[in-house]
Amino acid sequence: MVVRTRVILQALRLQTTLPGSRTSISWSSVRTRRSYEMASQTMTRIASAPYGSETTSPYWRKNIGGFSYLTFVVQHPYAESDKNMATAAGATGTDGWVGYVGPFKVARPSWQEIAYPSTEAEKHQIIVSPKITLSNGISQSLSYTTLYRTNQSFGAHKTGRITDTSGNVVFEQAADGSKTAVEEISRSPDFTSLLQANGKIYSVTHFESPSPGAAYVSELEQDSATGKLAVKSSQPLDFSADGGVWKPCAGSDTTWGTHLGSEEYEPNARVIDVANQAVDFGSAAFATQRNAVSFLRYFGEYKQASGVTPASMRAAGFYPYSYGWAWEAKINPDGAATASKHYALGRHSWELAYVMPDSKTVYGTDDGANVFFSKFVAKVAADLSAGTVYCAKFAQTSAAGSEASEFASIVTWVKMAELTDAEVKAQVKVLKFQDILDTADPDVNKTCPSGFASVNAGGNGLECLKLKTGQEKWAAAFEKRRYAGMLGCTEEFRKWEGFTFDPKRMTAYTAISEASCGKEDNMKKGKATAQYDAGTSNDIKVKFNTCGCVMKLSMGTDYSITGMSALICGTMGSYNGGTDTCDPAGIASPDNVAWIPDFNQLVIGEDTSQHQNDLLWIYDMSSQTMTRIASTPYGSETTSPYWYKNIGGFSYTASPTRTWRRRRARLERMDGSGMSDPSRRRL
Repeated sequence: MVVRTRVILQALRLQTTLPGSRTSISWSSVRTRRSYEMASQTMTRIASAPYGSETTSPYWRKNIGGFSYLTFVVQHPYAESDKNMATAAGATGTDGWVGYVGPFKVARPSWQEIAYPSTEAEKHQIIVSPKITLSNGISQSLSYTTLYRTNQSFGAHKTGRITDTSGNVVFEQAADGSKTAVEEISRSPDFTSLLQANGKIYSVTHFESPSPGAAYVSELEQDSATGKLAVKSSQPLDFSADGGVWKPCAGSDTTWGTHLGSEEYEPNARVIDVANQAVDFGSAAFATQRNAVSFLRYFGEYKQASGVTPASMRAAGFYPYSYGWAWEAKINPDGAATASKHYALGRHSWELAYVMPDSKTVYGTDDGANVFFSKFVAKVAADLSAGTVYCAKFAQTSAAGSEASEFASIVTWVKMAELTDAEVKAQVKVLKFQDILDTADPDVNKTCPSGFASVNAGGNGLECLKLKTGQEKWAAAFEKRRYAGMLGCTEEFRKWEGFTFDPKRMTAYTAISEASCGKEDNMKKGKATAQYDAGTSNDIKVKFNTCGCVMKLSMGTDYSITGMSALICGTMGSYNGGTDTCDPAGIASPDNVAWIPDFNQLVIGEDTSQHQNDLLWIYDMSSQTMTRIASTPYGSETTSPYWYKNIGGFSYTASPTRTWRRRRARLERMDGSGMSDPSRRRL
């Protein structure tokens, strides 16, 4: 049975949960899933979502046809632990939503907070702030607007339908790996952009799962009087020149009006590029890499893991170094959309790539366990095809072992390499892991042999690595995270997610879903272990906080980040009879964030199992308060909320909602796995 996903754009902001409830909530403000008012430093709850859902990728879309929009996504209602609620009275279905709140005429709003969902009916719905009051005193009612549902037809195309390298339909697989007659329809929409080109409005939406992934470009129509958006046409983007797209997660809009996408949880080339290329994927050694077998459908092959070897994968067209890149989509003058990967930015688990106002500096967040932070500086503004890659070194200035909410650090940058798209792409199908790096085993004391660097990156545990002669450039390109560790950069973060920027304060904001493992001092969730710090420089030492934090990052006029500290963190505990493990009055597992220009507010979205319903919040910087502005249904996730300002005279908040995937699985699955399926694996 095909499960549909509702695609909705909405003007929302933040997420959180109140005491005594199992539902996540969004707060009002002009920023992230929670709306945090910077001037007042208050938060307003402006929306809630059904049981088990996740709110992701809040984004403020400014000046689209004179309107602004707050966009965000709600993923997988009734996921995993809340599956039993999917058939309860009042259930709204396991469909995900892509949508927006708005449109808004440009004026600073005050959001009406929503109550924390308490009834079963409320926990099955997307609930948003019913009203905002603008700075001119005029009030405006709000609602959640559906653009489309997955599996909805527009001409010859169905939204979310997975296609192969020739543009043909990909089908689901039977237990024996054979092709079925059921079309593969993704119900996991993620980041959704709003683009203006050629006097028209377009939207690009990521479909993260299953494998292979997809992205769809839609042409939208706008009612000039009301600002309401509607889909005119939709079709998949063609990634055949780059081997397809792998798990496109969050994204952003560039300063020059294009879409910047991502590929997270890249295949582990060390595992796949083994010396014995005849070993089949049914063996235990490949347990974390079997998404690659499912991806073979992109090349027309339907097989069981036991029928696939690394050699046969390459023969089919699958190369591990083809995946794990940022990519850009643009609308051409003839109205056609094209997408291409930017190999110059380097390969890792891209959660998000974000371009700064100079149109040259790009920051990249890395999703998983023991991950790092990177920067790219383009040679030419608005051209990401060539530039220099850097990795970040953190020097903690707060006390070792202090609370995550007290964390502060100096940030410096280590140059990795100068790269171009063309030169890196030319090596994608040529180089293997063993062409770049030598490996050795650590001894019983976790010490590497002489000449080998100790690295603990990407959930792979302690590795002993040595660069082969003359391979610095290729290490920076293809094994960027591992090479960053060899250069001494910090690789102790866990679940580094969204990123946004406030140009007036020259401050960026980023979400880190959990302070644990590598961020602790030789511990995992408060219990002693060297699993995550062995092989690292142990730069960060804070107490465990499963609820996560939103961080603020300072920088100079050159847009180079120089420091990071905590803005707001969730509070651990047992609430609502144990159904919530983070205080419902605050954030839980913050995922994506968005800044609302001119409003001094941050939108914060959740991807959590610590609140039963994921929330969207507004954090007000002036009052330092939070407003809950949205909540999503059981099991779903709000992905990639985004604020779009002045699109045809209106503003919009857009956020897809997807219906199946539980946050706890996402937080746990990277424990030593290197790479695994974020939508299906649960530990």
